Amino acid sequence: MISGYCQTGNAAEALAVFDEIRLEGVNMDPVTIASILPVCAQLDDTVGGMLIHSYAIKHGLECNFFVSNNLINMYAKSGIPGHALRVFDKMVVRDIVSRNSIIAAYEQNNDPIQAHEFFIEMQRFGIQSDSLTLVS
Repeated sequence: MISGYCQTGNAAEALAVFDEIRLEGVNMDPVTIASILPVCAQLDDTVGGMLIHSYAIKHGLECNFFVSNNLINMYAKSGIPGHALRVFDKMVVRDIVSRNSIIAAYEQNNDPIQAHEFFIEMQRFGIQSDSLTLVS
């Protein structure tokens, strides 16, 4: 249901349903968490995003690849690249999407020097960039 609201652009409804489910004590899966985080960014609801992050930590979902990538993007769009980097640093598996998200986080928050340094670090470790890396 939450995914449906997200896909149809009903961000506020998606967040309301999420809150109802959470208050009823229903355990949510990584797909639900990953679906609702972009909604928080869209609504500029940083506090809501942080609460969902806390929920993910409490229920062992923060290490999920999709949840982590969506947390990075949510924090980037919320203007908190430091939080995005902390999520990235805790990730067990990092791919080019995760790395591009961090570079974009710095760019979105007017820190091109950090974005460039992160890109240089990728190259130093032999991590292949893609077209999105170069656009960021």
